[in-house]
Amino acid sequence: MSGRIVGTGSDQRSRSSTQGEILYQLIPIKQGAATRVELSIGYNLRGVLAQIAREGLVRDLASRLTADFARNLEQQLSGAGPDGSVEGPEIWMAFLC
Repeated sequence: MSGRIVGTGSDQRSRSSTQGEILYQLIPIKQGAATRVELSIGYNLRGVLAQIAREGLVRDLASRLTADFARNLEQQLSGAGPDGSVEGPEIWMAFLC
């Protein structure tokens, strides 16, 4: 299974805008006992934000958001509470640029 998520946003105050695209693919692993999620993330920045943003900073933010997403998704799928008391399915995330 695969798909595409597209989004845009703007900040009126700084007159900056961004466009982003996430391509994802779900790949069964471990004889179907787990799923690997591969992500390819692309973005465009415009305005003041584009002038001051450093590539490393943007990559770091994207990596942290991806890790948070994976952790939250795994928690939701496992039925675990915030303390992680219930063990559930494994989720593997791969961040591709």
